[in-house]
Amino acid sequence: MRRLLFMLAALLWWGGAEAQDVILLRNADEVKAEVREITDSHILYTLWGGSDKVLSLPRAEVFSVTYQNGEKELFVGDDSGATGPVTAADYPWPRVTKSYRPGDLFDEDGIRGIVISTTDNGRHGLILSLELAPKSLRWSADSSWATDLLLGLSDREDGWNNRRRLIKRLAEGKLTWEDFPAFEWCESLGPGWYLPAVDELRGLWQLCGEAEGFEKFGNKESYRFSRRISELSESYGGDKLSVWTDSRFWWSSTERKDNVAQIVDFGMPLQTRLVNVYAYRSDRNHVRTKTWQQFVEAGWEKTGKWPVRAVHKF
Repeated sequence: MRRLLFMLAALLWWGGAEAQDVILLRNADEVKAEVREITDSHILYTLWGGSDKVLSLPRAEVFSVTYQNGEKELFVGDDSGATGPVTAADYPWPRVTKSYRPGDLFDEDGIRGIVISTTDNGRHGLILSLELAPKSLRWSADSSWATDLLLGLSDREDGWNNRRRLIKRLAEGKLTWEDFPAFEWCESLGPGWYLPAVDELRGLWQLCGEAEGFEKFGNKESYRFSRRISELSESYGGDKLSVWTDSRFWWSSTERKDNVAQIVDFGMPLQTRLVNVYAYRSDRNHVRTKTWQQFVEAGWEKTGKWPVRAVHKF
């Protein structure tokens, strides 16, 4: 029987929600759970927030288990009867020697970036790349094969899971990294860097001030928060952001449908006032009244060009 890597202390994620173990299945589904025991053939667990009934999963169906402290155990190399190509590797966690706060420079183990959110008393969190893609990039190439294809990149909270699912599709041999320029650029930064999921950058707004608390959020506030990110980036030797597009709208890795992916509107995170905006071409309409949140949720055609920044976990 394998040693159970079970954490006794309940750790807190950023934002105050209690952490849980996450079981990632080979079919890309996730189970939020409390792992009770790992045997030679099964993983025993209880559902997080559910009953105390102990459930069981064959190890052959499990890709990995991420524990409450961020440690991950992979089962891709198991002699557990799993079939099909194994294309994802364990996450390359950098060595961390101290605690961090949002806004700090993370510079350890060859990884440098702006800390934008933390967990576990600052020992884990998310880093924003100091580099900005040199030009706006397409989410996917301007071809029907790469564009009108639902890849299953549906995770809103963890872009690494979306990357893993993309790698699985690339392993089929019909697509390449060149078909997905935004993802390819993030890969070029090195191991562990990836295109963030749509909700993964929420910490940026708190980093620049409680933007979510504003009932009115106009160009003045948008410029102030964009300037804050730009100043941090420049102070650490990173790329400067332009006042408008580079700091307002960034690609996320989260799909909405076959030809549409979601963008992150950092400049106006939760604006509620109604505005007239031109609907996206994928909607086949002209002008529609929407809130800014609806504007972002509608997504953008994958062949559209938007700025790209990568993130890295620690």
